[in-house]
Parts: sequence; C-alpha cells; structure tokens
Amino acid sequence: MKTKQTASDKRTILVLGSNGFIGREFVKELLSNKRENDQFYFLNRTFPAQKIEGVHYFTGDFTHFDWTSLPSSPDIVIHFARNSSKRGRKWGRLLASFKGYFGNNRLLNYLSIQNKKCRVFYLSGSLMYGNHTEIVTEKTPLQPISFAKEYIHAEQPFLTNQLKNIDVTFVRVPWVLGFGSWFDAFYLKKIKTEQTVPIYGDGRNTMAFILNQDIAKCMVHLLDNPFQPVVNLAYDYFCTQAEFSQKIANKLHLPLTTIPIHSFERAIKEAFTSSIKLGSELKECDFILNNTSVEGKIDDFLGEIDISV
Repeated sequence: MKTKQTASDKRTILVLGSNGFIGREFVKELLSNKRENDQFYFLNRTFPAQKIEGVHYFTGDFTHFDWTSLPSSPDIVIHFARNSSKRGRKWGRLLASFKGYFGNNRLLNYLSIQNKKCRVFYLSGSLMYGNHTEIVTEKTPLQPISFAKEYIHAEQPFLTNQLKNIDVTFVRVPWVLGFGSWFDAFYLKKIKTEQTVPIYGDGRNTMAFILNQDIAKCMVHLLDNPFQPVVNLAYDYFCTQAEFSQKIANKLHLPLTTIPIHSFERAIKEAFTSSIKLGSELKECDFILNNTSVEGKIDDFLGEIDISV
C-alpha cells in the first residue's frame, strides 16, 4: 500500500548491491511500496538485464565510486554490497574486507559533508555474535567467528561512526534461505550432483533462519521506524543442522550423507560447528516474521528446489 506523502517528505534512496539475491527481493518490495515523491539510485557493478522505469542506475564498485556524480545526496542508504573473495581463503577475505573498509570510509566521508540527515541500513550477519548456547539479542557483544572474523574489518567505519548527521542501523540476519546464498553452495550443489542431502560434521549445531523475501519486507518496513543502532531479524524458531538436513531429505525423498568437517578451512568449520540462536528484543517486524508457521515457510522454500542437474 502506498503512503501519502508531501513534497517536503521526498526521500532519495540509494541501494548498494540491488542486483544481489537479497537486493533483488528488496527492490521488488521497495518499489511496490514506493511513495509518490521517492527517488531511487541503484548502484551495481553491472547494469541489470531489465531496467525499471523511474530508477536511476549507476555502475561501478562502491569502493571507488565517485559519489559526487549522484544527482543529489541520499536521505537513506541501503547497503547490501560486500567485497568478497573466492580465492585466498582467509587472506583473500581479509584483502576484500580492507577494500570494503576503504570504500565504506569514503562513503561516510561523502555523507558527512552533505547538509542533511542520512540513515544507513547495513546488512550484516549473525556470525558477528559468535558461538552461544543462549539466545543472542541486539545487546549481545560482538565476538566474530568464521567469515565474520575478516568481514568485520569492512564494517568498522560504521561501527565507530560518531557523525551527528548519520544514523547507522546494522541489520543482522542468520542463515538466509534463498537461491544464490550459502544454501546453493553447501546443499543444492550436493543435492543435484550426488542426489544426497549433506550433514556437515556431527550436525549438532543450532541454526536460525530467515527467507530473503522476509528480509526485504522487514527492511522496507524499518525505513519508516524510529532509529535503532542494531536490529536482528530471525524467525522465532531454531533447529539443529541435522534436523534441517532431515527436513530437506524428507521433502525431496533423498538419503542423508555425513560430510567430515575436518577437511574444510577454519571459517567453514566454525560456521558448521557453532550455534547462534539469533533473537531480538525489538518487536517492529514480528508481524512479518512470525505471522504464519515458520516450519510452513521453510517447507514452502524446500518445495521450490529443483533437483535436476
């Protein structure tokens, strides 16, 4: 439903990484709820296959993009862009994270000299909290593990932000269910090539989940909510990795197979042996996250899997 808006309430929204698997869902949700005077800037490394009327598209890596080339400075920045590395493991990720640090620092410097208030929503992950036996909330101190040990360097400019005209909200999410995510790399590939469902290690680690479509809905909703420095988004539902694999196996009528974890690099080992029960003390998005059966949502997602090679 579109919201009534006056000219004085015009919002310029900059989305970094709108072509990603979460970014694409966010764009759909954002544009379906757009306001009359909203202005959109989408930045990606390449132009999308199909452009949307009324959207300003820009190409380039956010780490080196000339922010002064934007027609006007943004009121809201949605940050899905992340410098990742497929090579070099730890050192590749570390290098990518320092590039991210440089890019995020440049972005903050640009925003700081604009004569306006700006809100930044930065998508982050629950690995930043580390392994916990209890539910973690927005107040839980950061103890990054796995991939987050490197990626936290890119977040530092926003974590230490003291600029009065910039409000930064970290949106932290758990295991994201969506095609194009970790699920493709660690589950779907095995399912398609070997017709089995993997369990990594002993499978006893506890997992929390969220669908990429629900991340999109929550983040669009948060644009109009009062500022919060951290918002955790996750379903009120946890299960072990082994239970999750069993759900997939039952849905697809495939056998389970155990994958020894010792042969993987440190980051993958930690991801599949750590328990992070992501929770929230905030209720802003409960009507989205827990409006229907969570098991039903996961079941619907698994029902979309195509196991043909």
